[in-house]
Amino acid sequence: MDDKDADSSMTGAEGKVCPLPAPALRAPGPPLLHVLYFAYAADAKSLPRQITLAQRLRAAKVSLSFRGDTMDHEARWNARYRAAGDDYLFGIEPNHFLARRAHLFQDGHTALSVADGEGRNSVWLAEQGLKVTAVEISPIAVAKARKLAAGRGVEVNFAVVDLLAPDWPPAAAENAFDWVVAIFIQFANASERPRQFAAMKQATRPGGRILLQGYTPRQLEYKTGGPPFVENLYTPEILRAAFPDWTFEELVEYEDEIAEGSGHRGRSALIGMVARKAQA
Repeated sequence: MDDKDADSSMTGAEGKVCPLPAPALRAPGPPLLHVLYFAYAADAKSLPRQITLAQRLRAAKVSLSFRGDTMDHEARWNARYRAAGDDYLFGIEPNHFLARRAHLFQDGHTALSVADGEGRNSVWLAEQGLKVTAVEISPIAVAKARKLAAGRGVEVNFAVVDLLAPDWPPAAAENAFDWVVAIFIQFANASERPRQFAAMKQATRPGGRILLQGYTPRQLEYKTGGPPFVENLYTPEILRAAFPDWTFEELVEYEDEIAEGSGHRGRSALIGMVARKAQA
């Protein structure tokens, strides 16, 4: 998850802006995790800048599982983005699968980037001339994304959003976007994935498209990014079953060398999808 800022809003299909409530930053569930979370927040600031991300997390004694029963998604991603300091965990350049399809974005005016992280993909989409909304669960990541957008001279409507929340998307965002872009959103396990995909489908306008990039199960051999659980990973069969009434314009399974910050680096087993929603 490439994976939020308190002053949040959502732009609807008619360009109207309606405020979205931003969840308060909270420590995860059990008391022990509360202690580790706040110890992490204090200790990480005192660590040398040269120290690696993994060393920062070990020093803070925070275990970052991809399973929701260990830490909730917001707390986990806040911890990861905070540990990166002023660096961008997944870099500032767009995902390669996305960028290599720049010509596709001439067909469309609006885009939604989900689980947008620190803004590298939403900022790039805005640079292509699209009106972009980006949603992300971590307020820390969104603060960095806003800084990136300002530095690159583009406007993106950032919002702090839990993509898995049962009340998302709001009515103003339903059937609103020509493109929904989802890059490495595999923090969701198999039980969470239907809700995640349903939200993306709802936000896509009739005739609009979803562009998705993820890891395949072979990624567990490479260990160069992504979740360490096979249930979180995609196969062509999983994606076809998840989008049965959509037209697949591209569904490709491949391997590539990627270098996206410190979070994704090295030989990787990947899958990419471009699928179109049926016209109403």
